[in-house]
Amino acid sequence: RRTAELVGSMPETSCEWRSGTTIQIHLRAGFTGVAVGTGLFLKDQTIYAYMAENSEWSMAASGGIAVALPDPLFAPKIVVNWNRNVDLCSPMTLNAMESYRHGDVPQWVWTLESVMCVGSLEPGEDSNQRVRDIMAAASVGGVNQPDSGQHVLEFGRDDLEPGCTYRVLLHLTGRWGLSSSETLEMVKQAVPAPRVSMQNARELTTSRGRVLTLQTQVENSMCESLSGESQALRFLWSGEVETVNAFSGASERRTIDDLTVLAPRITSASLVVPKFMLEPGVRYTFTVKVGFEDTWDVPNAATIEQVVVHVDRSPIRVNVVGGSREVP
Repeated sequence: RRTAELVGSMPETSCEWRSGTTIQIHLRAGFTGVAVGTGLFLKDQTIYAYMAENSEWSMAASGGIAVALPDPLFAPKIVVNWNRNVDLCSPMTLNAMESYRHGDVPQWVWTLESVMCVGSLEPGEDSNQRVRDIMAAASVGGVNQPDSGQHVLEFGRDDLEPGCTYRVLLHLTGRWGLSSSETLEMVKQAVPAPRVSMQNARELTTSRGRVLTLQTQVENSMCESLSGESQALRFLWSGEVETVNAFSGASERRTIDDLTVLAPRITSASLVVPKFMLEPGVRYTFTVKVGFEDTWDVPNAATIEQVVVHVDRSPIRVNVVGGSREVP
């Protein structure tokens, strides 16, 4: 087959001269007509370059190239947006659309790893099978998109068992055969509770010289008994520190006894840590508990969210008075 037949025609496919010796071919998302090892060749006696300096035309471009693997080649990176805590009356959506490095040909497999409920109880087999069926339908070979699976996993308001924590394994395989996996956890509340999500990433990196701001986004319960009611919310932040023992190399965790030493306000929707308060080379885990004022002390009536923060050293900036100098 000719190269033009392989790569397709405009506007789905276009070519761009990047330099005097390089052509970049732009293909549509999900294109599968070219694989590793495919040879792409220029048509002889077709492409010439005009050299203005001598008012001459070059010889005709010729030759070709074999398609190779990306260099460097990385495994797919899984990025999932979801609320870890699900209100008693709310549906649940896990969306992995922002995942990348899969070559626009992702294959999704969703698997139920485990279920643990309040009081060490287990949901009925019918309930677990319903969850497995939803995951199978969204995976490769499922009824929704059998060739690729889906990057979205959706549960209705009654698909998950109240008071249970579900661990879901997402497996992603890219165009080049490399795979990545990530375990996701979601908690179905046993009682109506506020729906909380973090506006920040669940894991982020900062430096000592920056102000750290962690912001929550809260929505009311979708239960009919609370719809339209104005419920007073209550917030409480806490924290843990994880360091590496310099002698043994083991990780050591400790609770921050008084978080107000780092952040003056720990009972608001956001946590603000001033610059130079965090220690470099340390991993912090900040947890926010959000609940209604009237049910704050009721077990399992609050929603918990966490953010992991890695702290790097502040960059060192040097200003040389009088400009640059050369030292022999």
